[in-house]
Amino acid sequence: TSLEEIDMSLEATKAEVEALLERHSGDIANGYAQMKNLVEEIDEYSFKVSEETANAVNQLRLCKDEFQNLRIVEARLAERKEALQSLVMLNSLFDGFDQRLSGGAEELCKLSHDVRSCFATCSAIAQ
Repeated sequence: TSLEEIDMSLEATKAEVEALLERHSGDIANGYAQMKNLVEEIDEYSFKVSEETANAVNQLRLCKDEFQNLRIVEARLAERKEALQSLVMLNSLFDGFDQRLSGGAEELCKLSHDVRSCFATCSAIAQ
């Protein structure tokens, strides 16, 4: 084989490739356009997913904060419940003291009346 034959073979192959490219250039252009559109759609979808993921993360953070706030409120309610129970207990103690004091006041009145009577009797005897 000579250089001329190789050159002719290369020219023929080149012509075949050009003919194939010419026949399929529309398909290649369409394929490229479709790939370009797919890349754009993937980019848009990726952006939306990223945005939605960021929103979801923010919502989770807000939920976490709200949960912590609820825990604080729960602890405060427990403290108030304990304080209220203590107040109820103190109230019942005061009721008992009040009854005792009322009974004691009646006895003091009787005793005072008896002392006055005794004093009056002693005064009468002394005169």
